[in-house]
Amino acid sequence: MELFQDEETVTLQLPHYDGKKERPSGEVWFFYPSDLRNDRRIPLSVDEEGLQKIDKSIMAKGECTVKVSWKSGAKRFYSASFLTVN
Repeated sequence: MELFQDEETVTLQLPHYDGKKERPSGEVWFFYPSDLRNDRRIPLSVDEEGLQKIDKSIMAKGECTVKVSWKSGAKRFYSASFLTVN
């Protein structure tokens, strides 16, 4: 999984998804260890390129771990990355 951010969105990209297979399902969890009230859990909803854009207005600024769990076909996956939301 890769994460990108601009002024308005955080974009995640799932690996190995080419848009031809069944769309993956799962969850994106923004985990803020400094204040759990800022945590956000969002359903995974990628487009045909494996991208999901998430509006930063629903997120707190600061350091978090982005945890993504998803299922594609019969396989399950998990990835975690550190992100500073600015």
